[in-house]
Amino acid sequence: MEEGQQQDYFNQKRIELMIDMANKKVLAELEEMKRVVKVLETEIVTLKQKAERGPPINKIMDEVKVEEAKTEQQPTPEVQQEPAPVEAKEEVKSDGDNRYGDYTSDDVSVDKFFYFGNKKE
Repeated sequence: MEEGQQQDYFNQKRIELMIDMANKKVLAELEEMKRVVKVLETEIVTLKQKAERGPPINKIMDEVKVEEAKTEQQPTPEVQQEPAPVEAKEEVKSDGDNRYGDYTSDDVSVDKFFYFGNKKE
């Protein structure tokens, strides 16, 4: 029987040790959370102080609305580009025949339709 009591004693000590380790771990995490909460509280206090010292938010919002209204009232000037000058070889037909393939040899050079090799000279 003495061996069974000794086994029970060791099991009890092992369980107590495991509980003790778990408690220490929980306490360490709790202390870390307390530290973080204190840091956040100080940040909140400083932000509140800055907000009280600064201009009221209503005034800032009014200024932003005024600036937006000014930018909406002033349209941006559009820059109109002049069309590029047409080369002397190409003739522009106003009747739209170019869309249907009514080309003449003077309209477009053959080099633009067919690739004759390396042109990167």
